Amino acid sequence: MGGEDRFGLVEMIEDVIGAASIVLTIWVGCFLAGGLGGIAGVAP
Repeated sequence: MGGEDRFGLVEMIEDVIGAASIVLTIWVGCFLAGGLGGIAGVAP
């Protein structure tokens, strides 16, 4: 087991969490700003 692979995995997970938190923050912002309209605006 290589330590580099483990660090790479941790970095990838942190990137995913960071991106998810940004998306969640934007979604919550739209939700608070537009209520149900915010959900409809963000949903595909």
